[in-house]
Amino acid sequence: MMTYKYPEGNQNDDWMKESPFMKDPDSILVLIKMNIPNSYTYYRYKKTGYPSDTAMFNGLVKAYNIDPNNPEIYDSFVTYFEIKGNSLKRKEFNEKLFHSNQISSGFLAYGYNVLMSMKQGGIILTYNDNDTYPLWLIQDVLNIRTDVTVLNINLLMVPEYGQAIFQKLNMPIPSKEYDPLTVPDREKDIINYIFKNKPTSRPLYVNLATWKKISGFEKNLYLIGLV
Repeated sequence: MMTYKYPEGNQNDDWMKESPFMKDPDSILVLIKMNIPNSYTYYRYKKTGYPSDTAMFNGLVKAYNIDPNNPEIYDSFVTYFEIKGNSLKRKEFNEKLFHSNQISSGFLAYGYNVLMSMKQGGIILTYNDNDTYPLWLIQDVLNIRTDVTVLNINLLMVPEYGQAIFQKLNMPIPSKEYDPLTVPDREKDIINYIFKNKPTSRPLYVNLATWKKISGFEKNLYLIGLV
């Protein structure tokens, strides 16, 4: 998916010892570049880093131009245009994603019930792919519950995106800066900030797949429908 994670220190690479054919992603990309340069596969797997990086987006565009009917990168475009605040382009690629049938009817049905569990003007905190994309897709393609604001915690850690969203919600911009390696601390602070600063007129919800991330607020939460 789309959601961006800051690096969390050293990664375990013991899995590469299982076979001499196992290689790390960077080595695989070198082989792809040597053997099939300027291909869809090369540009598809070259896209790493911030979802909003220009270099990463250019790689996505090149992959898309080579194979525009391949749906596996549509969600990356949705993420990029969400971060850039381009609702029309987000809608365009959500429509492509919808008609590609890459998101199951079960996820869409669940997402619909999540949206319908909330009051008018609700704000919902999500965290991963399956609790975020279906909601955006239902809003963009089916025009259902567009009054709800979906806040993906992972994406809010992208500074430019977080600031734009908080401004849109008439919330003060957090002034604290973070070391990129302190992912859990930053996640916790952003969640706490939203709980404490969200507009009083906007009811706040947490997706059921996200509630374990809500530390310190459990006693103030109760179940309504699927949120």
